[in-house]
Amino acid sequence: MMKMLLELGNKYAKNSSWKDFALTKICLFSMGIAVGTQAWGWECRRRECTYSGW
Repeated sequence: MMKMLLELGNKYAKNSSWKDFALTKICLFSMGIAVGTQAWGWECRRRECTYSGW
């Protein structure tokens, strides 16, 4: 299974340009920012939201 995924990745890399890799990197960075901001201490209950971070 892992060997097949690596082969598919290699095939994608051969057919891709630097623009494809740049867009992929930007998307992964943006997803990391989005997840990182949600991982902090916001706790919302029925009517109030409190921030327990920092």
